[in-house]
Amino acid sequence: MVRFTMLVVALFVLSGASNARGQDSDEVKRLKEKIELLEAKLEAAKLKMEKLETENKQLQADAKKPADKLTVEDPFTKGTIFVGFRNFVGFDAKQQVRLEITSRNKTSFEGQLTITDGGSREVKVTGTAPIGKEGTIKFKTEKSGKFQQNFTGKYGNGEIGFDFGGSGYVGEPVMGKGVIKVQ
Repeated sequence: MVRFTMLVVALFVLSGASNARGQDSDEVKRLKEKIELLEAKLEAAKLKMEKLETENKQLQADAKKPADKLTVEDPFTKGTIFVGFRNFVGFDAKQQVRLEITSRNKTSFEGQLTITDGGSREVKVTGTAPIGKEGTIKFKTEKSGKFQQNFTGKYGNGEIGFDFGGSGYVGEPVMGKGVIKVQ
């Protein structure tokens, strides 16, 4: 009987150890699966971080480029047309004004100025204008003597408000103000 009891106890211990090993192996399997899942997530996070670092380096490189190489909206590019009116100081005369930009190089531009008041006069102009959304603009007619005029103003929100002065088309002194807008 002692032998039988010892045999039963031995079987009980062995079966308990066997069950414990079975439970351990299930737990180990679950832990291994969790570790594999976490490692996969870590790898995905590393790839995402590498991609963000690459994008960040590109953005920093772009930010260091000179402004004229960046894509900046320039309202004075070739082909831009401004239209509006101007009024003279000293006499009541309103003229329609049209300025077409014919070339642009950095802050300099050339254009064709058309003034209409019953008749129409066209003259080439040269000047400077800001690159960007606002700033000072200056230009003058190509003529000397008759119809030599200087224009100075501010550009902003698609509009140039300007003062002008010089000689009229018959040589008389003229001055006034005007506003032209991008068409």
